Amino acid sequence: MTEIVVAVVQPRLMVGQVEANLERVEGLVRDAHRNLRPDVIVLPESMTTPVVNDSRVCAAPRHIDGAPMTMLMRLAAELDCVMTGGALSVRGQHVHQTYMIVEPDGAYYLHNKVLLTADELRMCRSGNGTGVWAVPAFGQQPIGMLTGAEWGSLERVESMHEHRAGLVLGGLSVPVTARRSTRSGEPDRGWQREMSIQTARYLGVSTAMACTADAGAVSRICGPDGSVLAELGRAEGAVAASVPVGRSHVAPLNSARWRNDPDRPVGLRGRSRAAVGSAAYWSHWARRDFPWQDSAHSDIPDSAAASRQPASRPMKAAVPNVLTLTVSQRDVVAEDVVKLILHGKSGVPLPAWRPGAHVDLVLNDGVVRQYSLCGNPNDPFYEIAVLRERAGRGGSVHVHEMLRVGTEVQIRGPRNHFELEDADHYIFVAGGIGITPIRTMMNVARSRGRTCDLFYGGRSRSSMAFASELELLYPDEVNLRPQDSDGLLDFEDILAGAGDNTMVYGCGPEPMLRALHEACTELPGVQLRTERFIPVKQGSTEDSPVSVTVRSIDRILEVPVGVSILSALQNADVDIDYSCRSGICGSCEVRVIGGTPDHRDAVLSQTRPDDRMM
Repeated sequence: MTEIVVAVVQPRLMVGQVEANLERVEGLVRDAHRNLRPDVIVLPESMTTPVVNDSRVCAAPRHIDGAPMTMLMRLAAELDCVMTGGALSVRGQHVHQTYMIVEPDGAYYLHNKVLLTADELRMCRSGNGTGVWAVPAFGQQPIGMLTGAEWGSLERVESMHEHRAGLVLGGLSVPVTARRSTRSGEPDRGWQREMSIQTARYLGVSTAMACTADAGAVSRICGPDGSVLAELGRAEGAVAASVPVGRSHVAPLNSARWRNDPDRPVGLRGRSRAAVGSAAYWSHWARRDFPWQDSAHSDIPDSAAASRQPASRPMKAAVPNVLTLTVSQRDVVAEDVVKLILHGKSGVPLPAWRPGAHVDLVLNDGVVRQYSLCGNPNDPFYEIAVLRERAGRGGSVHVHEMLRVGTEVQIRGPRNHFELEDADHYIFVAGGIGITPIRTMMNVARSRGRTCDLFYGGRSRSSMAFASELELLYPDEVNLRPQDSDGLLDFEDILAGAGDNTMVYGCGPEPMLRALHEACTELPGVQLRTERFIPVKQGSTEDSPVSVTVRSIDRILEVPVGVSILSALQNADVDIDYSCRSGICGSCEVRVIGGTPDHRDAVLSQTRPDDRMM
């Protein structure tokens, strides 16, 4: 029987403060991963707000627009760990309380909560699925999902037994109203604390239930015999334990000993509250009073296969999937700079990304241009900002003149060669449209509690995208330097306060990056990462003929002077990604099996790895 390490994370959530709660949960997840090294991280049934009868819950559409699921997919890919958690989600024409399992490769599995409290009936609809999925990350072992009152339902747990779940994961957001025991007539409050134990013993499988702090229940990991392997009281934090995955031979509990079963509202009062809650939902839904009804949404499938390839690909690699997105919003954010928000049509969350990532925008006639993603990685859409370059090659002009709201566009990616590494302190330097990746980095670094300073230069204040927004958010950290009033950036002054474990990130015109690089060479304790718009000549080595062994076609190609390896591969009919042909986009990255690469690109030349090249 396979054993895995499971961690349960218990956050303290604030009603309606969705963005702050997501940031809080992400911080706890990162701490749990760093300290406990789990294979699976389990979060409560709601990661965004306590599910209570409060107008602030329904008035905050942020948690039902896909942001929680997008965050889970991003964290699963980044931490190489299975993530589970729940949130309200729009599926079809209604909102459901949905629990999710997300694998690192992007595959996911969803379960809409079947048993709703009277309060929940005011804000969402119930589901009808089994809640059991055969998940590849667990060796195709069926995994059961329970959420909220379902932990106390004999009918739901018997469904887990029928579908032979080998592990049960799920969460609880707030305490379920205690029922009166049929034996004593006294309030039965203990069952809330024992649900995960009872489920484990009844099924003979391991369980992990994550709660919110002060929920009245306990985040707990149980073995197949109901033994408590790890638990967390009412404090915020995480615990972990190693558990077996698969059916055990432990004798299950008899159903006569099952405590509580909240399948149906009890008594006239309970049925009346449920009816009133359901009527309130339908009344608001019919009048289109819910904020989410005015936003884009569609029917997200119950499951999806892997959406990402491993980072290290063989030489003969398939061209990455091309996604068709729709321009849903278009805003002019500075002189000659337009911001586009791109939504998918199917409702499936877009591939996860991290700060520094970019996408390939495929324009007419096969023209491809790279643009940095500049929004929130938790958003269920992509956001780019494009500078109109009147002396450019035509790509930016096409974006400005042809891409309107409703226009369909094709993208490839995301891919990332400008990763935000962890540091105690950051100095961000942006020039002109180079603010696009830096904007995201600044926001993410601050959300992780890191200190940072931003130095942002441009021709004039009116040409500097997002300047006012960043200045408003971080008045003490943002330093704007319009050239027409303040002159060029002074890197000696900018780097004066840089200490050990300071990382400097720069993106902008080549003269600015050259000056930044020269200034950083005098500070050995400072690490510099840059992203360029044009290639820079690496070293003074003259060209010479090379022999390239291509394992995928079992051939040795002779590449003469004046011919790129990319051209030689294409002439030999080797299918390989490419775009810019100048070493700045990262599309043509391949694995190096042997030999030492001569890095002359603007992507890998900073780290100079021996196992990859452009």
